[in-house]
Amino acid sequence: MKGGYERALEWVEVQEGGPVDLANDPRTGWGVIQETYDTYRRWKKLPLRDVFLITIDEKKEIFKRMFWDRCYGELLPHGVALSIFDHGITAGDTKAVKLARKSITVDNEFRPLLFIDNFTWTRLNWYQSLSKAKLHTVPSNPNSITFGEIWRKRTGETRAVARAFAGDTSKLPTLKKGQRRNSRYTAFAQKRMNSRFGLGLSVDGVYGDNTEWAVGELQIKFKLGTSGELDSKLWERIL
Repeated sequence: MKGGYERALEWVEVQEGGPVDLANDPRTGWGVIQETYDTYRRWKKLPLRDVFLITIDEKKEIFKRMFWDRCYGELLPHGVALSIFDHGITAGDTKAVKLARKSITVDNEFRPLLFIDNFTWTRLNWYQSLSKAKLHTVPSNPNSITFGEIWRKRTGETRAVARAFAGDTSKLPTLKKGQRRNSRYTAFAQKRMNSRFGLGLSVDGVYGDNTEWAVGELQIKFKLGTSGELDSKLWERIL
């Protein structure tokens, strides 16, 4: 389904950190490994350079062309596309493409539009199945001791956001001022409020005075009370 990339990208961006260089893992800059960056630079006929120097525009183009497009993001329901897209960023585009093909193949026939209805995918527990498949890769990774819990948390959070993209926001947390947890959800909410309503919030993952004010203004706009808390009803509006 068209129009899902920017929203999915905003979620992936709050999950990805900065430069990472570990002994048993590829050198990575903001979710892009060095090998992928090299491939991109060759395709653009540009000299190779350290992935730590990747620009925001380069990262966005790589995510779009080498992950979203290859995973048929524009053909799939938004929640399904997000799940595969995020899996591609963490496990590699080749694995994500194989998963996408397997997920939308019936009787050995490729049918990308078969399950275009988001509710159908949710009823089939597709998100749950994908999450389990992603978690199976954690123990085999040399850095699972370091990042295993982070990957598990990311998988669970992405499953909740994917379900929300399908219309079920009940798994998203209620956010409120002073919370020390749920920083990624808060950063994502800040991005969504900026994108949809031009509120100009700092995307810092902190639910402070400005975020509380923005939420309150949107609650008034949509007649959802004035609690200043971002609950499931307001999540529906900002997504």
